[in-house]
Amino acid sequence: ASGISGSVNMVSKSAFERSRAQLNYRVFVSASSDGLTLKDQAFPFDTMEPRVNPGFDFDYTLPITKDFGLVLTALHSKAWNEQNISQTTWTANAGGGTPAAPYLTTHNLLDGAKWYERNSTGLKADWRISPHAVLSVGLQATYYQDVLGQVNRSTSVGTNAASALAGGVPLTFGPGFSHSATGRGTASYGGNFLHIDARTLGANLRYRWNRGNWTVESGGSASTSKTWMRHVSKGHFNTIGSALANTTGVRVDFDEITPTGPGRITAFDAGNRPLDLLDLRNFVLNTATDGVLRDHRDDTMAADGLARRGFSVFGAPAAVQVGTQLKSQDRAHRQRSLVYTYNGVNGDRTLAPYAMRVYTPRDNYFHAYDYIPEPSLNRMVEAWGRDPGLFTQTPANVITSETTRLNASQNFKEITTAFYAQGEARLLRNRLLLLTGVRYERIHTKAAGPLVDPDGAFQRNANGTFTRDAQGNRVRRPEAGAAGSLQDLYATRKELGRATNGGFEGYYPSLHLTFNATPDLLLRAAYARTYGKPDFAQVIPATTTDENETFNSANPAPGSYPGLLIVGNPELQPWLAHNYDLSAEYYTDAGGVVSLGLYRKVISSFFNSITGVAATPELLAQLGLDPNYQGWEVRTTVNGGDRSEEHTSELQSRFGISYAVFCL
Repeated sequence: ASGISGSVNMVSKSAFERSRAQLNYRVFVSASSDGLTLKDQAFPFDTMEPRVNPGFDFDYTLPITKDFGLVLTALHSKAWNEQNISQTTWTANAGGGTPAAPYLTTHNLLDGAKWYERNSTGLKADWRISPHAVLSVGLQATYYQDVLGQVNRSTSVGTNAASALAGGVPLTFGPGFSHSATGRGTASYGGNFLHIDARTLGANLRYRWNRGNWTVESGGSASTSKTWMRHVSKGHFNTIGSALANTTGVRVDFDEITPTGPGRITAFDAGNRPLDLLDLRNFVLNTATDGVLRDHRDDTMAADGLARRGFSVFGAPAAVQVGTQLKSQDRAHRQRSLVYTYNGVNGDRTLAPYAMRVYTPRDNYFHAYDYIPEPSLNRMVEAWGRDPGLFTQTPANVITSETTRLNASQNFKEITTAFYAQGEARLLRNRLLLLTGVRYERIHTKAAGPLVDPDGAFQRNANGTFTRDAQGNRVRRPEAGAAGSLQDLYATRKELGRATNGGFEGYYPSLHLTFNATPDLLLRAAYARTYGKPDFAQVIPATTTDENETFNSANPAPGSYPGLLIVGNPELQPWLAHNYDLSAEYYTDAGGVVSLGLYRKVISSFFNSITGVAATPELLAQLGLDPNYQGWEVRTTVNGGDRSEEHTSELQSRFGISYAVFCL
């Protein structure tokens, strides 16, 4: 089974592989060569964490009787990944910069680490019901955690070459320096702290019967997966927004610039006095976020069966196999982001009270930036717990958070039904292997996403036109409240406001030939009709409608439309491909191989993103939209051209190396 927290291995080992109990185990440690030490090290959560972590895995096979046995498996691992990044942004189209002579605009220093922890366990029971039949049941649980603690400091000279103050200096730059214009320099501290958890629970049942030339198999599986992201409940904010306490007249200078970044960064206030960028008292905290708070669920169920019959045709071994599969995948995505405004302590909004106490200033990986202090996003949450008035949501914060929630709600369900038949034979005294078959597949999809209608706040007449006052202005619906209010948001955005049904079906034949021309030369030829499904996000029917109230239908301006439709396309069909492969492989006596391959792929119904296209009745019907939108501009993804060809040739070689060891 598979899910959003990773693939689930349903324990492939069999209890009948061993005649007696056997335990296989492995114990190991995971460590990073960057700062390798056995001692706990400071982590950006302002805590001490180990960088060297033990791990293990094992499998235990227990045959209880000759016809019944168990297999138990387990794994634990935790890995540390150090992250030191110096990002530079160069400008070539503003402030006097050109492609031939760009200048360094922004330097962003990221420092921190992340660790991944994975735990899984599985149990499988095998029961030999009869000499020819085996029933297997498997259970597995997997838990995964991804933790990131990353702090950053950003400095910029800006892209405006003119001084913001009269009598100031302009932007100047050269091969090794960039100096901002007066009042255009900026600096800030930030962070990106994440706790991502995921778990998958799975079960499967499999029956296999094998007797003589007959094989029959059937089975089923189910899994449920969930991934979630949390921040404040884990003791820290996700991100913060900060800035210089006094931005008036600030200049930032980059000097001794190298490919890594500026070797020296200095700042000056409006009086041309040095401004200490290592003093958190010179910075104010504006906002903090508890987001994105993510809750994603993915449930799958599947059942399959096959029957295979082996036989002989004029002395050549052959087999025929038929099978079926039914699979259901059900996804639900929910997320929101909470934004808070910082109110300060007795009028003090500086970052100084939240300086790191454990993750204190230190040598940086890039030694030009040693001993930079960092604010603690954990200390901020601790202080908030003592004083709930430190961080509050303004009406604008509430609207931003609710907008994120409404836009991110998505449901998707896919049901696959498939049947196939295949045959194989070994001809010409086993020198030619022939494998051919055809698969029929039908996929039915159900999807729901947000509906955004900016015009939903206004009253309409019986004929669908807007109701207007004496001055010609559109009249708002009373329940929509004022523009920009929470009531306005609910009037214009509907969670899961648009739902659709769709799907596709098709036949997919294939043919594979492998010919042993000589003991050392293999010739292969193959054909297959395949498809590629659209991404999950492309078929979610998220819809935005925005009517152009100034549109003149009697005399429309060139390039104007009655309105705009931005929509996902639940009717987007998969692209189809006809694949042709030819190859030859020659194996040398030394164990090497030389191969030559020719490949041709003919693709149809590939995906095209369209914009500036007037809606036709046919396109509206495909998108599941009202015919009254005819003539509106449509932005979506549709199936495009009928044909696109790719031709590839490939030559590969791999040689074995023989050697001898002489002992004297």
